[in-house]
Amino acid sequence: MAEEASEEEERHQYSWSELPSEVLSLIFSHLFLKSDHDIFGAVCKSWKSTVAFNSPRPLPFEFSYGRSPFLMTLREGRCDFFHPTHTSYYLHVPELLDKKILDSKYGWLLVAGTSDEILSIFFFHPLTKEKIGLPDIPPSHTLVSEFSFYSLPTSSEECKVVAMDNSGLIHLTILITKPREENWTRVYLFYDDEKRFLYGAMRHYICCTPVFHNGKCYCLDHDGKVAVFDLKDVKNSWGFCGKPYSKVDHRLVVQSFVVESDGELLTVFLSDEARIWICKLNPVTREWTKVEDLGNKVLYLSNGASWVERAMFEGMGNKIYLPILCPTTNNILFYSLATGKFHCHGHDFSRTNFYDMKQLPQSTWIEPWY
Repeated sequence: MAEEASEEEERHQYSWSELPSEVLSLIFSHLFLKSDHDIFGAVCKSWKSTVAFNSPRPLPFEFSYGRSPFLMTLREGRCDFFHPTHTSYYLHVPELLDKKILDSKYGWLLVAGTSDEILSIFFFHPLTKEKIGLPDIPPSHTLVSEFSFYSLPTSSEECKVVAMDNSGLIHLTILITKPREENWTRVYLFYDDEKRFLYGAMRHYICCTPVFHNGKCYCLDHDGKVAVFDLKDVKNSWGFCGKPYSKVDHRLVVQSFVVESDGELLTVFLSDEARIWICKLNPVTREWTKVEDLGNKVLYLSNGASWVERAMFEGMGNKIYLPILCPTTNNILFYSLATGKFHCHGHDFSRTNFYDMKQLPQSTWIEPWY
């Protein structure tokens, strides 16, 4: 009798290892914590292989995962969506073929496309396929590089779009428009020694997507200076927020970001040696100080859009999620301020640098808004 029970148990255990890969993938898709991934992979070899195999799946229309953002990349009319913790999906969007992502908020993309040397700008929702047009960029400003928008695109009166043309040798051009407008308003800011926005010694350059904070627009230059202006009066409000944090060697910085966090302004600098500096602006002294710990907050950084949120899941806090893929799992890489190293969920991966890893320059974080 005992032998029969033992044989029945063996057959039962064997059946678990023979579950179809589709079923295992479905189960795994509902697990978000690294501890759950580890337990899942420890069941047997076939379950462990499911953890390692992380091929993109078609994106279902309704996806939220606790309202956590996805990193979206654009490639030949296909959108790949990477969840911060483990999984990825794809969605064919032919409307975005040969287009460039400029910014993202509220589930909407700000997109650019070039035709006959005309730069066309429009809003696009990748899930609903809704499109909202904007005026074309004037031919004299085809080198405009940095864009941002404020408020929902469906709110034509509240929504404002800002673009910056940094090609001028003696001035910076700010362009402003909104949905249903026919043209862009242009404001020319001529440089002087106190208001110069620089990239190196010869070229003026805006390093990252501008951000709106307390009704004003903030942008970051190559030397770590944060400029601020009011959209209602750009010329008279243009200025700088204190001096850059002195311990950042901006000669080594390859990427920089400015983000808003619970009423505070943060700057993030990433060097070619994989060093990361996070700085916070003191609104009283107007000085930038180094941030050593994010607590229960998560930084999502990308060339398209960046922001800060409170951690959705246990173990996600005090981390920076980057548009870089882990070479062994194809999962999103994150930097832990606690360990000072780069890791990825669902795998025992740890490095002090991101050499030889796949970076995703044409990407943005996007919220699952409908």
